[in-house]
Amino acid sequence: MALLNPLPGQKSTPASLDVLLLPHAGALPSTYIPWVGPLREAFGETSVRLFTAVLPGHVGSSESAPRRATELHSLHRYGERLAQEILAQRASKDPSPTLPRIILGHSMGALLAVETVRALSEAGHAVLGTVLSASAAPVKRKRFARAPIYVRESAGELRELNDRDALEFLVKMGGIPRELADQPEVALSFLPQIRRDFELVDAYRFTPPAKFNTNNFLTLSGSEDDRASTEKMRGWHELLGVNGSHREFPGGHFYHQQHVAEIAAALAGFAETPPS
Repeated sequence: MALLNPLPGQKSTPASLDVLLLPHAGALPSTYIPWVGPLREAFGETSVRLFTAVLPGHVGSSESAPRRATELHSLHRYGERLAQEILAQRASKDPSPTLPRIILGHSMGALLAVETVRALSEAGHAVLGTVLSASAAPVKRKRFARAPIYVRESAGELRELNDRDALEFLVKMGGIPRELADQPEVALSFLPQIRRDFELVDAYRFTPPAKFNTNNFLTLSGSEDDRASTEKMRGWHELLGVNGSHREFPGGHFYHQQHVAEIAAALAGFAETPPS
């Protein structure tokens, strides 16, 4: 089954730009539906098509996923699959087969964005813009100095917590509302998916890419998000070897839900840059 899915509610007409929005751990396919209106308004006369990724095991996917990360069930592999689907779409009879593309990822989605752009770059393609939100740059493991491997500082946050403590952790992050956590029969139905996604993130190992072809690069953070502070987000610029900018917004880990219009405007600014 395809990972790349168009957001619902869009007209099936040719567009001049595609935007791929990659969500956080445990997110539903509908997560980015509220972005459709603000993005269309921000891009104005530039017609856009909006896509998201539905990973195996998630609502909307018929493809199951193992409880633990594997070589085939990893953010690296999913990034490769997304890149393959993007290139296949361009090579098909798609009405706009050579669209410049903007890729934005939030939290877990930021790691997936990195791997998707890496795979596209290795295939000789560039994207118009890459936006990484609320996902701290990995840090180097010193004992692997000859072949640097980078890992997340916060790996394992959810793994050792029982269900009650895991829900409390997610409430404090802003990932789920308190009212939902207070309904265990509902909350526990989606907790296994969140745990599987956290396993994906914990298993992620970053290696600097030989190429990372993006015309524009932007990192974003919430002012109250210590897990992905401005300083930690800036680390991506060095790791990926790209020039870009950073913007900090008021709020915590899910700050982006309150600043959709401003983020949409930043993405629209990329459209003024000619694709390479």
